Amino acid sequence: MKKILRIAKTELQTLFYSPVAWLILIVFAFQLGFIISDNYVDWARRKTLGYAIFPLSQMIFSFQSLKGYLYFYLPLLTMGVISREYASGSIKLLYSSPVSNLQIVLGKYLAMVGYCFALLSLLVPFLVLGGVLIQNFQWIEALTPILGLFLLICAYAAIGLFTSSLTSYQVVAAMGTLCVLTLLNYAGKIAQDIPFIRELTYWIWLSGKADSFLQGLISSQDFLYFIIVICLFLALTVIRFQTIKKSGPWYLKAVKYVGAVLIAVSMGYFSSRPKLMFYHDVMHTQENTLSVGSQEIMEKVTGGLTITTYVNLFHPTFKFAGPSEFNSDKSRFDKYARFKPEMNLKYVYYYRKPDVKVITPKELKAQREDAQKVCETMGFDFDLFLDPNQIDKLIDLSGEKYQLTRLIERENGQKAFLRTYDDPINPLPEEREITAAFKRLVMKLPKIGYIQGYGQRGLNDDSDRGYSNIMSNPASRQALINQGMDVDEINLSYGEDIPADMSLIVIADGKVPFESEAIEKIMKFVQLGGNVIVLGEVNHQAALNPLVNQFGVRFLPGELVQKQTVGLPNLVFGNHTLESRKVSYLYDYFKYGYQLMLPGAVAIVPEQDKGFKYTPLFTTDSVGSWNELNTVNFIDEVPQIDDAKEEEKPNTVGAMLERKINGKSQKIFIVGDADCLSNLGLSKNYRGVSIAKDELILGMLDNVSGGKVPINIVRPLSVDNDIAISMKKASYIKIFAMYIIPALLAIGSVILLIRRKRK
Repeated sequence: MKKILRIAKTELQTLFYSPVAWLILIVFAFQLGFIISDNYVDWARRKTLGYAIFPLSQMIFSFQSLKGYLYFYLPLLTMGVISREYASGSIKLLYSSPVSNLQIVLGKYLAMVGYCFALLSLLVPFLVLGGVLIQNFQWIEALTPILGLFLLICAYAAIGLFTSSLTSYQVVAAMGTLCVLTLLNYAGKIAQDIPFIRELTYWIWLSGKADSFLQGLISSQDFLYFIIVICLFLALTVIRFQTIKKSGPWYLKAVKYVGAVLIAVSMGYFSSRPKLMFYHDVMHTQENTLSVGSQEIMEKVTGGLTITTYVNLFHPTFKFAGPSEFNSDKSRFDKYARFKPEMNLKYVYYYRKPDVKVITPKELKAQREDAQKVCETMGFDFDLFLDPNQIDKLIDLSGEKYQLTRLIERENGQKAFLRTYDDPINPLPEEREITAAFKRLVMKLPKIGYIQGYGQRGLNDDSDRGYSNIMSNPASRQALINQGMDVDEINLSYGEDIPADMSLIVIADGKVPFESEAIEKIMKFVQLGGNVIVLGEVNHQAALNPLVNQFGVRFLPGELVQKQTVGLPNLVFGNHTLESRKVSYLYDYFKYGYQLMLPGAVAIVPEQDKGFKYTPLFTTDSVGSWNELNTVNFIDEVPQIDDAKEEEKPNTVGAMLERKINGKSQKIFIVGDADCLSNLGLSKNYRGVSIAKDELILGMLDNVSGGKVPINIVRPLSVDNDIAISMKKASYIKIFAMYIIPALLAIGSVILLIRRKRK
């Protein structure tokens, strides 16, 4: 060990008596100072402007951009470590000295590690600054990205050391190292559509292995990957020394090199097996891990599990899961693989135009020719793709409109679809939707009865007034069927009864009054403890009041209006009450300024005590809002308050009625507008207004289901959300980071080099 340390010390002295090492330090310090000081300035600006402050510890010390520059520095540093010994002839002195090849390599590499440590030690002032300025600074969140960078540059150093041992020309060694590092940095993008090659290139993708550290996740696979790569290139360097000192047949030399590579690949293979992998999420919010709710569901998914992804060449969603996106798409299930390591992912590629219902021989030929052209243009293997007839025989995807669809299958035969959505920004399912699909396999889902027959909004109606997007449309993310619930239509006008296994019934609007038999069926369901959601509508109060009167409330005549700068006067916005936050965790979002958008709403008032506790959940503004009784044409007329009959005050537009019955809590939710959940209402936005949409009904469902649906993906809130810094202080930090630190290093290096030259 002493010999290794002596070699390392000598090598470090040689390094720091070289202007190249100091130049790298100075340039790196300037670049590092620019990145971090820019982060401080950016967050100071956000705070000054009143924007939300995110978890600062990890955000300020996440070095995605810096990662892309590091591999330019190491070739300059390592190019002369061994090649210099060849050129000067001093390598013969090392060979003749009482030190082994391994000691020589480890000594020189330890010197490189020391220099890498010196590079990253430039971060210490900024870490201290973060600890002083950031409230509840999370040290582990800031240090984990630095650990990732340290492992990355140590791997670069090992590669540079080996390349330096191959030639006596330093420039050649530097160029060779740069070429190898460039290949390893971009390997993850090479031939991703060829199954065998993409597995190989994805594994050797060096810079990608640091991403988990930069995001705050310590993975045994990535950590061991760096250790394996470092050990591999150190072993190759030792073998290189051995082959120089001892001559022998070329094939014996090749066996040593190949053997070292095979051992490294084998170790990498076993370290990447899901069952052998370990993780530690250092983030306070645990954002790199499944939420507790999702973990509970995955614990119940026992036995074998296969997810088959069906990818259509002719659908826009192909770009998310095509052959070239295999590893990228597969990574979307990494969080789930941690809790279900035996999960198997399969991909089926096919071509079928979604808008063609009947595949004739002529149509089949035309689609095949089009698919061949696309594959030829994109560089895909056409033989990977099934034709329309083959995919239709394999599985019926017509109900999914032939878009990107996944089929989750358990070993016991249970199946569930995981869909993509008609969302132009992000059509892919997120954690809530993915977990909801898994939940279908392991739990009995709450059933919702959607009442029809008396002028209610259509369950499968795709028009602006319809409710398909919130209830039954498979391509809608908000649809309750994609959030872990089943929805059944119940037409009371046809004499249908409300099944006893319904958890909840929804009555959305109503143009004509319910018949007495229909009200009796609804009240029978209520007497058994069933939960109800009733959504009223302007001009339909008379049709719904006979029903809601049974609960002790009434829809007032007239229409609510509000003075505002957006929309028509009858567009009102509902503000949450403090009591609403107790209903569901989803209603906590309203405290961040979100409101209900109600285009044409009626007021709700309690009338008689029917044994329910009445709680207002959402109200209009107390100023500039009233119940308009006179104006009906809001396009051509501006409503004016009639002091004799109308009053500016907060009117209730959402209420909850609660009681205990049959040993359980029963909830009746009343909303003064049905348009807020219509297809148009869910898609409408206004500039400057934060609108809550499906949160309204999801909060109600969360309450009545006891938190079973929708999936609760709430995580711990971050605690490092404030920074004691102004724009002026941030400018001082920028000067210190970008100019003072590099200047001090430059002055120190000049003094040291001059003193060295004099000696």
